[in-house]
Amino acid sequence: MPLQASGENIPVLALYLSPPPDITLVTRNELLCWDMESGDLVKQMVAHFQRIVEIQSLVVGTDNLVLTSSIDRCIKIWNLDHIFEKERHIDKHSMTIEAISISTTAKIAVVVTRNCIGVWDIMTGKLKFTLSNSGVVTHALVNEKGTYTVAVESSDVLYWDMANRKIVFQEKQADVRQIFLYAKQKMCITVSW
Repeated sequence: MPLQASGENIPVLALYLSPPPDITLVTRNELLCWDMESGDLVKQMVAHFQRIVEIQSLVVGTDNLVLTSSIDRCIKIWNLDHIFEKERHIDKHSMTIEAISISTTAKIAVVVTRNCIGVWDIMTGKLKFTLSNSGVVTHALVNEKGTYTVAVESSDVLYWDMANRKIVFQEKQADVRQIFLYAKQKMCITVSW
């Protein structure tokens, strides 16, 4: 059964499947939620004032949450079990949020902006602190325990100790396109051109 909203073809930026069998699509600046059993569109809402850049799922206990970030420099936490209720809004960053990485154990979201890494408490929506080595930040991934973040800043791969907010490892690597954690999230792989 095809999913339709207002009879239009909708360019989809991201897809999220949530329990029970529901589906959430992210378009330019909207969230669209369907009931997969009936195929009915149950919610269509403007999620941000500008284009959505990233969506991340976050399941904490029984909460079925989705985080969205946007060019409007904010991230929002949406509870998909109570989608008709008002979303929790996280205050704006000074620049566009380009990526999100989540530690459910530490209950933090690590966000990438061009000038810093923002560390947010996902339960309160408050900015805890920022990390910067005075360069242009392009990537950041927090490990599941929330003990360190690996980042790429101005052609340097950095490991940040989150407790001390200090760099514990730094190495030059130009043109990094992606980073991945592996080996029980104690090491990373970088992909460069």
